[in-house]
Amino acid sequence: GLGFNRAAIFLFDERADELTGQLGIGNISPSDADRDWDEHARSGREDFRRYHDLLEQQRITLTPVGERVRTLRLRLGPPNSDPFAQVVHWNNWQIVHPEEFGSLPVGFVGALQPSTDLAVVPLLGHGRAIGMLVADNKFTREPITHELIDSLLAFANTTAGAIETHMLIA
Repeated sequence: GLGFNRAAIFLFDERADELTGQLGIGNISPSDADRDWDEHARSGREDFRRYHDLLEQQRITLTPVGERVRTLRLRLGPPNSDPFAQVVHWNNWQIVHPEEFGSLPVGFVGALQPSTDLAVVPLLGHGRAIGMLVADNKFTREPITHELIDSLLAFANTTAGAIETHMLIA
């Protein structure tokens, strides 16, 4: 993985000025996270070929974060109003600390129940944000380092390119 316990992808709808939840992975409770990590190791999902086979056979189910993210529609305020608006409007990543969670959209906080720093990076396509990726280490409580941010940015750039390609051919 990229060194995070949980992650979620949101796409930006400029007309509605909102973020729509697309994908997510991870758990809400520590016991569920431990159970899933044990299953992940037992089933050989670290092997990409094995993981791909399980995915093709539809034997991988959505995690609780994945289920919740798909229901979220987060209205953005002006660029200075909250960290998500800043990331999307200014095309710059942020680390959001727990004491700042009160400025995040209530729906996000209620659904994902963050408790540790959040890494929030834009998904950039042709110089503008088409969405954002949010990741944390809720269970391991590992710090979010600049190296982790660099990995997340590389993943976000690749993801944004794939999303743009899909949007062009869809």
